Amino acid sequence: MTDPARLPAKRIGDSERDEAVRLLTEHMSAGRIDSTEFDDRMSRALSARTMGDLDPLFADLPGARPDQQVVPSAPAQPPVPA
Repeated sequence: MTDPARLPAKRIGDSERDEAVRLLTEHMSAGRIDSTEFDDRMSRALSARTMGDLDPLFADLPGARPDQQVVPSAPAQPPVPA
């Protein structure tokens, strides 16, 4: 069995970096981080290569993370007539 700690870090692309910046913008708008901290975190997000590079940027912030994907629920099925 492979030790998860020894697996290579999961690489990210532009969409994950863009999502990180979007989420950081929301946190700044909500007053959780100021503009200086936003600039620092955004710069780090834009240069991130792995999900592990993004994780520390959100460790102290509530809510969604760039690596969380919302899985849509199945549509409600109408009741079957008896």
